[in-house]
Amino acid sequence: GRIHTVSVMDDAAMIMSAGENKNKSTGGRAFIWDWLRGTEKESFACEHGYFLSSAELPIWRTSMLGCSDGYAYIWAWGDGEELKLPYYKRSTEEIVEAIKERLETYFTQNLNGWERWAISNQIRNHHDFREWVK
Repeated sequence: GRIHTVSVMDDAAMIMSAGENKNKSTGGRAFIWDWLRGTEKESFACEHGYFLSSAELPIWRTSMLGCSDGYAYIWAWGDGEELKLPYYKRSTEEIVEAIKERLETYFTQNLNGWERWAISNQIRNHHDFREWVK
């Protein structure tokens, strides 16, 4: 399909391309390419739209993609994690409200060992965690 955005990763060894699938009705796709070898490393789908924009974040192997479905996706392609953010919201409070269940689930299920200890020393409950994310 049509490519709408390309981003060169900071290490200059990978390139991300994103846009439409071959059949526009099936959504969009983003790919991470090892440009020296010409091989696909990772891929990510936007099922209800296609990707319009992309940017690499300064976090290791993490990118942000804007999709025509009304969401921005933070994609940690190094470990396969993703976060879907509604980009039509006007404030951090509205964004946190929209994803609060996911934040609470992440806080209770995914923070183990050192991470849980570090955050627990700063944050005492789920409400504090939501405030910290803002």
